[in-house]
Amino acid sequence: RRLHVSGTVARDGSSGELSRVESLSEDAQLSLSFETGYWLIQRDAGGAEVGRMGLFPVFDTIHKHDDHGPHEESPLGFFAATTVLEDATRTVELTHESTVLDTFMPGTSAPVVQISSPSGGSFDGDAIPVAWTATDADGDALEISIDYSADDGATWIPVASSTGSGAVDVLSSELAASTQGRIRVVASDGLSSGSAMSAAFSVAAQAPRPFISAPLDGDTLSESQIVDLIGGARDATDGYLEPSALTWQSDRDGDLGSGDLLSVQLSVGVHVLTLTARNSAGQTATATATVTVMGDYDGDSVLDSVEAADGLNPLTPADALSDADGDGVSWRVEQQWGTNPDVADSDGDGRNDDEEIGQGTNPTVNDPVPAPNALAVWPMALTFTADLSGDDALPQQPVQVTSHAPVSWTLSSDADWLVFSQAEGQTPGVPTVLVNPAALDNGVYSAALTFSAAGLDAVIVPVTVTVTNKGDYCDVDGNGVLDQADVDAVSARLGSDNSQTGFVYRYDLDRDGDVDQDDVVLAQRCFAAEGGGVRLYLPAVQR
Repeated sequence: RRLHVSGTVARDGSSGELSRVESLSEDAQLSLSFETGYWLIQRDAGGAEVGRMGLFPVFDTIHKHDDHGPHEESPLGFFAATTVLEDATRTVELTHESTVLDTFMPGTSAPVVQISSPSGGSFDGDAIPVAWTATDADGDALEISIDYSADDGATWIPVASSTGSGAVDVLSSELAASTQGRIRVVASDGLSSGSAMSAAFSVAAQAPRPFISAPLDGDTLSESQIVDLIGGARDATDGYLEPSALTWQSDRDGDLGSGDLLSVQLSVGVHVLTLTARNSAGQTATATATVTVMGDYDGDSVLDSVEAADGLNPLTPADALSDADGDGVSWRVEQQWGTNPDVADSDGDGRNDDEEIGQGTNPTVNDPVPAPNALAVWPMALTFTADLSGDDALPQQPVQVTSHAPVSWTLSSDADWLVFSQAEGQTPGVPTVLVNPAALDNGVYSAALTFSAAGLDAVIVPVTVTVTNKGDYCDVDGNGVLDQADVDAVSARLGSDNSQTGFVYRYDLDRDGDVDQDDVVLAQRCFAAEGGGVRLYLPAVQR
């Protein structure tokens, strides 16, 4: 099973709250663990730690800039994460370093669910009444998930949610057709769950639901314009229909073709465009959009009526490219922006229209000059603790890279034990920085990350790493001795990786997600450095 949690924490680590805790099926995607100082800890009934995950609170969706300086980030951060729910877990803690901020501890009894409806029958587009009773001997608050199966319980999809005992209506028109439909109600106290399944019922097939994304109803188009007809259809049984199941017609121009994207040129006049969708059951449905196509005889993308009103010749395309005010913006582009084609600085703010368009400001509004582009990185410093006595993945931290205007950035480091998920990209970007202390001894190490972009000042982020329990790190069998047995233990796991159930990071010495020859070499170096077979006198480490 999986454990999903969400909540908030204070940036200074003084407070935090677990807003939602729920158990999910094993199909739920797992989140990464981060070394940020905020932890989600699972404990058993005796209080012993059985699982730990590092959280990454987001204090701002992305570090922002506006024309007047940097955006102040929120002191309150949101987090959401999914991890493996350990079988022995009875308590979930939210901590900052060693300080407990919030605790979730439901009772030991599992919820019990009974379904009173539906009890069979058939449904043809109408609502399916779902009613249930959910109880918990411990009195815990219960979260309810309601699922539907079209294949007699083989697979399920969520259709509704609730709390405690209750009733909801589920529209059968939204469900796949079935002669063996089932409803399942699952109640969860956060760690334990109980469920019940309804009697079988039938759901009739429904017509598809087509939609037209473009053009929009009421749009005005030009006769010289290539019009993209974009649409689709969703069917409760078939899902999204294939392009071959979609056909287009115009009441003025007739059949236009088939597909979910079709490029056409329409004649002058009013058109009622119709998209027809057909599902696998042979049922059809339509969607329509009415558009008006205006004349553009010379094909310069300017309507004949607009050219005539401005004294241009609707039979000649060249005059649409004229620049009467000499601001570098053609008459046609001035029309698109809504600027004055006879005045170089339409808004009178001291910057010509072409300059404002190039800067990304509005040439029709007297607005301030944008701030110079600059590279920004958050966090501005990184601190890691690499306790090599554990079996966890190596410390890591996402870093936000932003700028006022998009730029290409590069990332470099002055230490080979700092690695990152990407060395270059486009702003905004979020590379992940990871510490690989395989070649480091116990101690405190400093390094720097350098973020660079052409024409902008580089940003240097200092990194501090504290390495502890290095000897225990090489002693993979945990017997207190660095010997050939440790090398053999790593060699025996060659080819294993973190996609496999039961993968143990202890044997993945470089913590890159798999056990390969590089890990064997590291184990041999540890053995050789100690002279072979040296007993280690280490502090007691709880395993």
